[in-house]
Parts: sequence; C-alpha cells; structure tokens
Amino acid sequence: RPEYEKSDRSFALWKTPNINILNNNNLDRNSIKNGLICLIGESFRLGNETTRNRGSTESYSEQIKACYSHIKFIENIKKKFNIDNISVFISSYTTQFDNKLLSIYNNYLIGNDFYPDVIGIDNLFHNTINKIENIQKYDFIHYIRIDLFLKNYFIDIFNPTINMILFPTITWKKMDKIENDPRVNDTSLFIPKKYFKY
Repeated sequence: RPEYEKSDRSFALWKTPNINILNNNNLDRNSIKNGLICLIGESFRLGNETTRNRGSTESYSEQIKACYSHIKFIENIKKKFNIDNISVFISSYTTQFDNKLLSIYNNYLIGNDFYPDVIGIDNLFHNTINKIENIQKYDFIHYIRIDLFLKNYFIDIFNPTINMILFPTITWKKMDKIENDPRVNDTSLFIPKKYFKY
C-alpha cells in the first residue's frame, strides 16, 4: 500500500501556520536524551485500509521505502536534537519478511512482537508499552504505523521538545467517536514524558 503517495494533508498538526504556538511550550533543546519509537500495525500490506492482505511480495518495495524513511527520521532527530539514544520496538503481525524488518531496525531495536492474528492497534500499542522496561528513562514515546512512509517535510519539522501530545488529525467522520470524544487519526501519536503517568 503506497502510503507515501497520499496527499500532504497527513500530519496536518505539524504543518499548521500556528506552529509557533506549539514552540512556546518546548522543553530545552538539550534536555531530550532518550526516545522510544513504537512501530506498530500491519506491514507489507496490499490494498485499501480494510484489507487484511499482508506479507505480499507486491507490497515489498513500498514497505521497505517506509522502513528506511523511519530510519532517516530517527537519524535526523538524533543529530538535530543531540539525542543520545533512540530505541525501537516493533509490534506487528508475522509475514515472510519478519527477519527483513528486524535487520533494517537492528541498530535501534530493543524488542519485537509478531502476532499470528489481528488484535487491533490499541492492543498492539498497550502490549508494547507494557513490555518496555523502565519506561521513565524515555523522554518521549512516538508510535508510528509501520506501513507509513514519512515525508521529508515531516522529518524536517518534527520537534521532540514539544511538551504536548501530538497527533496528525481528527478523523473526518462525523460519528467516528470514542464515547463522546472525537477519535484521532491512528497513524501516529507523540507523547512527552510528562503524560506517561496518565
């Protein structure tokens, strides 16, 4: 599934003209020392958002491009913000390409789970967080769907010193709510340390 061909409306929050409002609440640039990236969801997907077709050879090149965009993202924020360590945990579903995924992220990988059956993105996220030892050592958690290609613009403007929870968008469907709250786009979620206790 070529996520990288979709429009620039993705990650709209980071593209807002009011980005300076976000910057007023930043942590000190040198205070971020450890970050955790959780890569979750189905990999090597073929088809639309409701497909369960994963592990397809036809989707191989698009998924590999997405993986290397994640590596570029990690290397960029490490260098730009002088971060000592970025750890990666993969929580996905097993395919014939599991070992390829592990090899791409090997330099940053602290753990992985490959499930045989779909358990949902919420369970993937919570299962991952529950397996992280000493989570308080991280200054932020950023989960990204593993099949998502990160564009250069996003990589360039991403700022891990922002001290607020960030997500790309609110879902567009009027009735798409969790109880009475609007549902946020589940492709990415950034959580600074001060919100871990919640």
